[in-house]
Amino acid sequence: MKRILILPIDDRPCHTDFILEATRNIRDVQIDMVPKSYLGHFTHAGDTLAIRKYLLDHCAEADTLVISIDALLFGGLVQSRTMDTTKTHEDYEALLHTLREVKHLNPNIKILAYSVIVRLTTTVTDSSQLQIWEDLFEYSQLVHRVAHEPQFEDQLQIVTQRIPQAVLNDYLAARQRNHHFNKACVDLANEGILDYVSLVQEDTHEFGLHVREQEVLHTMIEAYALQDRVSIKNGTDEMVALLIARDLNQNTKDFNVDVTFVDPKYIAKFEDRTIIENIAGAFKVANMSATETETPYVFLTLPATGRTIDLAFEPKLATPTLTTEQLDYYKRYNGKALFVLDVQYGNGGDIRSLDRLLSTLDDATLQGYSAWNTGSNSIGTLVLDLVIAMYYDTNPTYIKHRVIDDALYQGDIRLLVNAKMREMGFDVWAENYSDTINEYLTTLLNDTAQKYPFLDTPEFQAYLPWGRSFEVAMKEI
Repeated sequence: MKRILILPIDDRPCHTDFILEATRNIRDVQIDMVPKSYLGHFTHAGDTLAIRKYLLDHCAEADTLVISIDALLFGGLVQSRTMDTTKTHEDYEALLHTLREVKHLNPNIKILAYSVIVRLTTTVTDSSQLQIWEDLFEYSQLVHRVAHEPQFEDQLQIVTQRIPQAVLNDYLAARQRNHHFNKACVDLANEGILDYVSLVQEDTHEFGLHVREQEVLHTMIEAYALQDRVSIKNGTDEMVALLIARDLNQNTKDFNVDVTFVDPKYIAKFEDRTIIENIAGAFKVANMSATETETPYVFLTLPATGRTIDLAFEPKLATPTLTTEQLDYYKRYNGKALFVLDVQYGNGGDIRSLDRLLSTLDDATLQGYSAWNTGSNSIGTLVLDLVIAMYYDTNPTYIKHRVIDDALYQGDIRLLVNAKMREMGFDVWAENYSDTINEYLTTLLNDTAQKYPFLDTPEFQAYLPWGRSFEVAMKEI
């Protein structure tokens, strides 16, 4: 029995429920996740001392530890973006030392870690902070651009004046602190404490403060010759799934990847490299490589080109992106196991395209679907779906819930929920734990799912796990 001990970055469903549901039918693998009560919950930090104790108490029985460095040090992703005046540098170093203690207690444990390179802005905890979010995002890009393009100096000064000095100081201090510990992770990999570490670039852009940080990290990786043990990639919220995929992958079966209708230059929302590069990067993390020889498994990326839209703010285009000609091409995959990636939009997928695809390929089986948050988030969870389908037993209900979440809720229903919340006087970006909203959401999602025969699934309860409308959680009734 393989035992995997997991410390996710916080308690959101993508780090916890996704993993437990995706792996539910896997035999001979036991998942031991740090209790949700210890983890970060939106603005409430996780209990880092309780987390440390749990890891030390349970590591001796584990074969693998999948761990978020940000959860261990800062108590969560949101907390990693700001300073904590109650902790000193020595406190953080002591928490990081937990990794050495784990390795001492269990020299054979494999530690697969991920650590976040700070995104270009801070966290929105209510709508009043949206302007600061936008200003910091612009500031981070302009600071980088001004060094090479002085004509942006005036624009930088204007944006800087709009940002409260205390907010800017806190943001820059958090970046400096986190960069120090990202470098420490590379050192730990070089020492053999970390068997693998992925330094993940959260929401970003071609320009930004992260560019120099990545250059420093790349230099360290090359100096230590750690290219096979340390990676730098876009993403964050997919990393528990992706590192589990690395651990479960047996490399005895082949699969295909199809990006035929993806523009080679297409960059998904909040990323700084092409989606094709990010697909390749995710498979490298999972220690997998596709073949051109025909196989039963197809990792199929739907068409992606042109301007991307953030579905958290805007509705989809009126016309589905999947054309009749493209559907004719996809007919070659009838009878295959499909793992469908939809990254034309940010923060959601297009149920119309998936419905047309499955109606055309009536003998294909949907073994995985992903279209949530960023492109890299979507890719990572789908890679785990692929590994489970190739080597273990899948959970069909989980796969259907992924479609309901990504394509129905994020793609369509979230904007309706936003309107309902505003009608009731709620802030869609703040914590609003409302039974009325959850009941409205549950009814709306169940009724909408019934319109699609391939989503034939028992009735489920839906709710907003962080009280904001950005993400949804589902559980069977």
